[in-house]
Amino acid sequence: MNKTKNSLIIKKINQFIIGEKVQGFFVCTQKVYKISKQGSPYLNIVLSDITGKIDGKVWENVDYFTNKFEVGNPVAIKGIPIEYNGQIQINILQINYAEPILYNKYGFKPELLIPTISENPESIYEKIISITDKIKMKELKELCYLVLKNNKSKIINSPASLNNHYPIKGGLILHIFNCLQFGLQCLRNFKYINKDLLITGLLLHDIGRIKCYSGEFVFTENDKSKLIGHVILGLEIINNIIIKIPNFKDDLKIKISHILLFNSKSNDGGELNLNFFSEAYITYNIYKINAKIDAINRKTIHLDNRI
Repeated sequence: MNKTKNSLIIKKINQFIIGEKVQGFFVCTQKVYKISKQGSPYLNIVLSDITGKIDGKVWENVDYFTNKFEVGNPVAIKGIPIEYNGQIQINILQINYAEPILYNKYGFKPELLIPTISENPESIYEKIISITDKIKMKELKELCYLVLKNNKSKIINSPASLNNHYPIKGGLILHIFNCLQFGLQCLRNFKYINKDLLITGLLLHDIGRIKCYSGEFVFTENDKSKLIGHVILGLEIINNIIIKIPNFKDDLKIKISHILLFNSKSNDGGELNLNFFSEAYITYNIYKINAKIDAINRKTIHLDNRI
């Protein structure tokens, strides 16, 4: 907790106390201009930081403040937390776009606004490189290296989803790494699994996610992702690199495509289709299980009020 030179308390959302005037920095995730029953305009706003979200209202000088910021912007606010229908909200007295260069001296820190994985993404990236070193087949190893190298920034910063599993900055690389760890255990248990194919499949399965989301403070999904999905976007990334790798075998390309496109619902009546192969089945289920476990854990934490 900090105080500014004006003695206003700067707090995170989970530290708000009803009736205690505060100022601070948050991300605007929603802004709706409305008209009250009395005919007066007001703004319905949702603010967020690393500790949670809170609804807010602007009742005064609405037409002035509505032009000061947009959804997705970091904002500086002054306001008073209140209780409404059993929930804490905040009556916003002032709100402005928090230009980082201007507000740094007042305690603005982007890392306090955006939920991010606790692990160091750079360290995870290097561990994934080390796992990639285990691939013996030259073409697959080069493919994996190039995908990682060409897309490093997006891989270490993207979420794995927006609202379900690993929905935070750095979530994608943590999801990939956890799936790779799961896969390495499978390789120890099932000696007949093709190690090169499994590692490649686990590394590339969700790579299309880097083309799905964008945003500095609030991640949003683009129209292309909504229309064709992350799997097809991932195949685009992979195929654009494969054409640059000399003598990349067609059968390997087909197997990689099969791993990404594999869906257990393709099994007619639940019987194994012999055209499938183990690496595709394992990759699909590892990603499914890992995503479900993370989503359930986040839901449980939320219900237990531990975030």
